[in-house]
Parts: sequence; C-alpha cells; structure tokens
Amino acid sequence: KVSKPEFQFLAVAAVKILALLSPANSMLQGRSCNVSLAMELIQTAKQSIVELRSEDGFMEMVDAAGLTAEAYTEHQTPKRQFTQSHWLTDSVVSSTLGHDHIVGQSSDTMKRVFFHVLESVHGEMEHRFGEANQPLFRAVGSLVPSSDNFLEEKSVQTLSQLLGIDKDGLAGELPIAAQMCRKKLQHGSTLEEATLIMRQFRDA
Repeated sequence: KVSKPEFQFLAVAAVKILALLSPANSMLQGRSCNVSLAMELIQTAKQSIVELRSEDGFMEMVDAAGLTAEAYTEHQTPKRQFTQSHWLTDSVVSSTLGHDHIVGQSSDTMKRVFFHVLESVHGEMEHRFGEANQPLFRAVGSLVPSSDNFLEEKSVQTLSQLLGIDKDGLAGELPIAAQMCRKKLQHGSTLEEATLIMRQFRDA
C-alpha cells in the first residue's frame, strides 16, 4: 500500500538515486559533451552512489520519507497475539519459516533493500562504463575533430574491430579523411559536422 512506511521509503530512495544520475544523463545528451567529460561525469555519479550507501545515507532517506521510530513500532506491532500450539510444547524450533525476512517488517530489512539497490545501480554503471570499455570510449573520442588523436589508426582500432572494418583499407583512408576534415571544418567542430562532410564521399 502507498501508505506503508516501506513504500514511502523506497519512493524517496528512488527519487534520490535518479536525482544523482539526472545531471550526468542530461549533460551526456548534449552535443558539446566529449568522451573525456563524459567519463568524468560518470565517475562522479558512481562516487555519489557509493557515498550514499552508508548509515548516514540510509538515515537521510528515513528522514526524507518522514519515518520515525514510532512509525516503525506502529507498523510492526502485530494485530493479534501469537500463541504456541500445544502440539509443539515438546519441540524445539531452531528457525522460523522466513517471516522475519518479509520486506518492510523492519528498518534493518529496508536498509538491506536500500543497499542492494545502490549496489545494483553501481554494478550496472561499472559494467557499462568500467575499465573494460575504456578502449572503446577512447576510440569514439578519437572521432571528434577537436581531439588530439583525430582519426589516428591506432586510436580507432578498437572501434574498427568491433565493426568488422578491413584494417588495411582503413589504414589508407584515415589520413585522407582526417586531412579533408581539417580543411573543411572550423576549430571546435562537432562529430556531427564531421560526419556530414564525410557522408558526401560515402560512395567513394
């Protein structure tokens, strides 16, 4: 139910996580954002997620959701008293059937859920933008006319392998394409402008 404390908490936590990712997401959509800036933004967003995964971060979410100790107590108080069956009088119960692990029954459970969500978000970002993908990002960055390694064969190698482009043919075409772009483009031109120029010579 919407009125339950755990729903309020998770809603606030979701808004907070999205707020941490939103600035980077908006800037990454901009045409002026290069690969270097993009990686810096992503790294900052990842660090913010890591810092939120703490006791202070959890309590911040609790306060933002307007939850208090009284709210937890009221929510956790059973509506009826449980009594032990006389059939179990001579038995020893070493564990429950899992009722203590139902989401929302305690602040500890909500903390575990909160931390798990943060770990999942951070893990997904690390998978997509981690060290393993750095060569690919650098290759994309070398396509930008303002980069120092613009259209260098060694720089675009990872991207060309991914696209299955013939290495020998590419080695002969890249220097010509780079020289042509430098002549026709102004300083600070974008990748989109370079693409429009090269598209005219697509058939050739």
